[in-house]
Amino acid sequence: MNTQLINLTNYYVPNKRIAQTELSLIRSIIETQHTGEYSRVSLGLGELQFPMPKKARAANQKAINEGKTNYTPNAGLVELRDAIADRFSQQFDIQTTRDNVIITSGSTGGLYIAFETMLNPGDEVLIPALQYPLYKTLPEKWGAHVIEYALMEDFDIDVDDLLSKITARTKLIVINSPSNPTGQVVSLSALMKIVKRTIDHPSLFFLSDEIYATCLFEGATHHSISSLSERTIVVNGLSKQASQAGKRIGWIIGPDFFITDALKSQQATYVCAPIDSQYAALPVLKRECDKELALYHKHLDKRRKLMGSLLQEISGLHFHVSHGAFYYFVDVSAFGDGMTVAKKLIETVNVVTIPGIAFGRAGKNFIRLSYAASEEEIREGLQRMKGVFASWR
Repeated sequence: MNTQLINLTNYYVPNKRIAQTELSLIRSIIETQHTGEYSRVSLGLGELQFPMPKKARAANQKAINEGKTNYTPNAGLVELRDAIADRFSQQFDIQTTRDNVIITSGSTGGLYIAFETMLNPGDEVLIPALQYPLYKTLPEKWGAHVIEYALMEDFDIDVDDLLSKITARTKLIVINSPSNPTGQVVSLSALMKIVKRTIDHPSLFFLSDEIYATCLFEGATHHSISSLSERTIVVNGLSKQASQAGKRIGWIIGPDFFITDALKSQQATYVCAPIDSQYAALPVLKRECDKELALYHKHLDKRRKLMGSLLQEISGLHFHVSHGAFYYFVDVSAFGDGMTVAKKLIETVNVVTIPGIAFGRAGKNFIRLSYAASEEEIREGLQRMKGVFASWR
């Protein structure tokens, strides 16, 4: 039977907030094509290039071989939640049990669940002026108003500006330390001031994204605001600390009354995190992979120093030494705005960097470089960049 085709775009009416949401600029710049002779060097995506730790791989394979393809409880495997709670309790001296933990599908899933659980239309969310893009996209999805707070010249939090943005409608303050994209580790003094001066706002909560908490260098120390305030929801995961980005294991830690409601969101979205991935996470959280992770950290630090030294050789660039995460956030204003520079680097020498505007308007004149890339990629990429920038001066 012949069916007459019709133009369905005349009838398709999407959710307005989804229609207004822009696709990731990070992904789009990475997919920009180069037609010249250079092979691609990517200093863009923040993804570790190390193999998954051996015991994690073995646990993953064992779970598959044993036919463990069933659902887990919505909150995740009990033994994994216990391991996360124990580790968090020891690290920050905060009494934490499995009832304070939900295993999520990556830390991104954790952010999704946390924002959906907490926000109502009209609520206000304060986020850093340089931010992981989902801090803006997800709250707006549920009708919340997103307001940026300023950062200092070294990218630490401008506490006075943050406090000036708080109103009766402020529901969440998002803190990301170490930071993507800046690599800044938020100071303890800034966190203490924020907690002390928001004590008169009992309905205000903190959402602390600590996905890079193990990526610390040169003696930097990670301080969780959860150790200062019970009104904190912590999001974390294994992508950045154990080279398990594709396994999609993250978690939320929060007060039991929040966890009760957050489970409803998890149940109504993806039910539970993948079971084999949860088993792969167990050896990591039980500290059975610490030797391998220490080796990864050593290699990452070496790459951090290498990229920093090569950047210093390029006249006209300005940056702060990275002490956390695995990024340098570089001021390229001497050569143009970040988007122009990022596109030019791909078009001329096929080196991928991320324009700073992807992380907020304050990043207009910056590009982000990831030293999660291999040493060979870092050397080759920075050598090409040095030639390009020299030709522009």
